[in-house]
Amino acid sequence: MSNWSKRKRLEAAVAGETVDRLPVALWRHWPGDDQDAAALAAAQLKWQADYDWDVVKVGPASSYSVVDWGVRDRWEGHIEGTRTTTHYPVQSTTDWEVLRPLDPGRGMLAKQIEALRLVGAGLGSETPFIATIFSPLSVAKHLAGNETMLSHMRHSPDAFRHGLETITESIIRFIDAARATGIAGIYYAVQHAVYPLLSRDEFEIFGRLYDQQILESAGDLWCN
Repeated sequence: MSNWSKRKRLEAAVAGETVDRLPVALWRHWPGDDQDAAALAAAQLKWQADYDWDVVKVGPASSYSVVDWGVRDRWEGHIEGTRTTTHYPVQSTTDWEVLRPLDPGRGMLAKQIEALRLVGAGLGSETPFIATIFSPLSVAKHLAGNETMLSHMRHSPDAFRHGLETITESIIRFIDAARATGIAGIYYAVQHAVYPLLSRDEFEIFGRLYDQQILESAGDLWCN
């Protein structure tokens, strides 16, 4: 049996060095449980106890970052845990301009921070765990719906950029709060870096600029 720690194995693999074996991880969502901190943490910890992955990606609902801005949704049985949005708070271009940064100590964000804390406490120091972070464009999609977001982006770019700046600030605040739970890094979900949705120039202006700010804010974490 190998005496390599999970962290040593991951760090060596990322660095391109020889490892005792390839690190292995698999993750999923937890519909229903993902609405409650203790239930989500318990599901994650059982998943890890059953399979002993090399890293744990904590899997919140994809809407966790927008509920506190007024998104309403429900789970309708999708096997991957995807929730159906029943209300988008961003309807007009001016709605982007009135968004305010969220407090990670309140609401759904606070539940996610508590879930991370519980996961970290349950895993101990031997197993790295990472937080799921959605890019600002991905968050914007959840706030307005994809078609509305793209229309606002192209026809009212200044208002849309204002919204992206607010979203970016909120994400950075969340990462700062999550860091205190002991996360090893972030899993960064980028969903719009594809040609059918955006041109290269559009992604540079509305995607990469804000992605870089997020990644720089998490740059001190070792498992991104």
